[in-house]
Amino acid sequence: MNTREAIVRHVRDLTFVGKAGSNHWTTIDSSHQGNTPAATSPMELLLVALGACTGSDVAVILQKKRVRFDNLEIRVTGERAEKDPKVYRSIHVE
Repeated sequence: MNTREAIVRHVRDLTFVGKAGSNHWTTIDSSHQGNTPAATSPMELLLVALGACTGSDVAVILQKKRVRFDNLEIRVTGERAEKDPKVYRSIHVE
């Protein structure tokens, strides 16, 4: 098995920091108050992580095939449920 671990710590209100094997802390904010949350929300971070994981796979494949590329953009959209728990009902990677 290839087990990974992450640590998430509460900062204040709905703001947390988390890190995993890279030892880089990331700020996460679930606050829905105001127009400027302190950081990316957990649900946004899930989409960003999926896009980065997909992009990494594509870049590795292109490098192995010696395909040059100057630009790679992954667009990830998620449709969330209207009622709690507001899980993603579908996610589309483009």
